Amino acid sequence: MVKAAKAAASEIEKIKSAQADAEREIRQIEAKAQAIEDAAFDLEAVKPHAKAEEDTRTPAELIEFIGKKGLEV
Repeated sequence: MVKAAKAAASEIEKIKSAQADAEREIRQIEAKAQAIEDAAFDLEAVKPHAKAEEDTRTPAELIEFIGKKGLEV
């Protein structure tokens, strides 16, 4: 009876160890899959055909504009 209990305990430990190894491998595979998906899909919101709006005012014009806006307040 004692031998059977020891054998069962040993089998349980082997199964627990195998389960832990399998769970570790699953996490590694999921991490690799996530990295692949992140690399393949860039979800940044960008309008590829939108025109870039640049401020073409000179520094002097900007200072003048800031001064006028300061007077409005």
